[in-house]
Amino acid sequence: MRPKFIAVFLGLAFLCGIQMVSAGQGFGVKVYDGAKYDEAISKFVSGIGAGEAFCYVTKDSLEKVVAFYKKQPSFELFSNDKETAMFMYKKGNRDTGINITIQNPWMDTKTGKMRNDTLISIVKPTT
Repeated sequence: MRPKFIAVFLGLAFLCGIQMVSAGQGFGVKVYDGAKYDEAISKFVSGIGAGEAFCYVTKDSLEKVVAFYKKQPSFELFSNDKETAMFMYKKGNRDTGINITIQNPWMDTKTGKMRNDTLISIVKPTT
């Protein structure tokens, strides 16, 4: 009984580890330091047909998060206003198809209420 339990436990730990690595990487895109992965928002964004999404939330301001991504060599800013910024993620001169959207405020899909923290959505459109 004990060896079987250990094997099941290790298998589950491995699978959880894979999910945590995937959530932390977001297609290999550097995630803003201190941002926390939000599984529910990620599933919602993925489910509306936008593509596969990894979404993160931080208490830091939109301006601070945008400044972070502007400093990254692989990101190209293509839209920026008071509440939203969008970046394209590139590898060399190639567009990867991955977009990063940063929003503050944003609507929580579970509650329907506006939130005043910053949402970072890393989305790769399905082809």
